[in-house]
Amino acid sequence: MGVLSWASISHDIAIIRLSDFYSLFIELQKEFPDLIQELGAVTQRGELSNFTYSIRLCDAVEASLQIGMRITADFQHLYTPKQAANLSLERLRKRVGNEFVDNLQPVADRLAELMNPT
Repeated sequence: MGVLSWASISHDIAIIRLSDFYSLFIELQKEFPDLIQELGAVTQRGELSNFTYSIRLCDAVEASLQIGMRITADFQHLYTPKQAANLSLERLRKRVGNEFVDNLQPVADRLAELMNPT
């Protein structure tokens, strides 16, 4: 939630497609292994489709829904309103400290780059 909160606040990225969520965070984990723990991602391949999921990311999203992140009505996007993002960062600061939360901002910057390549 910290990375998505920074993305919402700093880059006006409040909506992320669920279909992109896992692959983006898997890439971020590779680039920032000291800040994002191993996700234990699994790719499921089937006749009709392939998809990747991570129990850790699912748990993080579930916890985030309790403090203001939303899933859009079409069930295809995660939505992080700025008010929820600010609350999330405030709670994280109390729990893990300012330094860790501030260190997540470059991760959010990279997320913005990945979502909006130029």
